[in-house]
Amino acid sequence: MNRARAPVSARAAASPAPSAMSSRRPVTSPEEWSKRLADVQCSKDDLNLLVANYLFTEGYLSAAENFARESGLSTSAADASTSAGAALGDVESIRARMDIRRAVLRGEVETALNQVIDLDLEILDLDPSLHFHLLQQHLIELIRAREIPLALAFAQNELAPLAEEHPRFLKELERTMALLAFELPTLSIGGADAAAPPGAAGDESAAAAAAASTKKPKKDKKGASTSGGTKDDAALPPMPSHISALLDPSQRLRTAQELNAAILHAQGHPAEPKLPKLMSVMNWGEGLLSEKGVEWPKWDLHELLQQPTSASPPVGVSNGGSDAAMAL
Repeated sequence: MNRARAPVSARAAASPAPSAMSSRRPVTSPEEWSKRLADVQCSKDDLNLLVANYLFTEGYLSAAENFARESGLSTSAADASTSAGAALGDVESIRARMDIRRAVLRGEVETALNQVIDLDLEILDLDPSLHFHLLQQHLIELIRAREIPLALAFAQNELAPLAEEHPRFLKELERTMALLAFELPTLSIGGADAAAPPGAAGDESAAAAAAASTKKPKKDKKGASTSGGTKDDAALPPMPSHISALLDPSQRLRTAQELNAAILHAQGHPAEPKLPKLMSVMNWGEGLLSEKGVEWPKWDLHELLQQPTSASPPVGVSNGGSDAAMAL
C-alpha cells in the first residue's frame, strides 16, 4: 500500500533553507576567548625579551636600558650566550651602531664610513650593495652642498670602478649623476616635522633638518650671499621627481636603515625586531577569521595605549559591534 507523500513545497518549508544555514556566523564569546588566551603558555620573561629586543634593535638605548634594569634583564656582553643576552646584545655595540646611524641621517657619510671600518671592516667587503649605497649617499651629499668638482672626482674614482665591477649599480649611478643636469630644488623644513617623536618619523625629521642645514648659500661675483641662484642654475630645467627623490630626507633614512640592518647581521642579531613580525602574524590571522565570517573579541590596541594607568584593569576588547568587553 502506497503512502501519500507530502508535497514538495511542504517538505521544503519544513527544512531550513541553505541560505539561512550559511548565514549563521560562528561566534566566540568574550568568556570563551579569555579562556583560550589563558590556556596559552607564555611567560612574562618571554614578553619582556620581546619588548627589550625591539627597543635595542631600533636603537632606543636609554629606554631599553631602563626597561632591562626594571625587568631584571641583563645587558652585558658577558651574557650573550643566554636568551636575554642574545635578545639585547652589547650596550656599547648598540651605542656605536646608533652613532653611525645618526651620522648618515646628518649627511656625514664619510664619518659613518670611517666608523663602520673601525667597527668591522668585513661589513662593507661582504656587502657590495651596501658599500655602493653609502658611496652613492656621499656623492648625493657633495652635490647637495654644490661641491661639483669634488662630486665629479669622487664619482670617477670611487663609484665608477664599483659600477664597472658590478654592472647592476650602473643605472643607479646614472640616476645620481643626473642631479647635475637639473636645477637643485630648495629644501625647506616645516614646523610640524621638527616636533616629530623619536623613531622612524623622528629619524626622517632629523634627516630633513640636516639636509636643509647642509645647503650652502651661493655668492655672486662680488662675494655677496644670495639665495636666488646663479644664471647657469636659472637656465637648468626643473628636476624630475624620480631624480629629486635622491635629495629627499627619506633617501638618507633608507641608507641608514640598510646600514643598521647590515651591522646587526654582522653582530649575529636579526636585522629586524621580532615584535613587528608577531604583529603582522596576528593581523594575518585576524584577516583569515574575517574572511571566514568568524566573530571574535577584537583587541583595540589604540584604545589601550590611550587609556591612563589605573588600579583597575583596562578594558579594550569588543565582540564585533556589541557592547561586550573583556578586561586584559
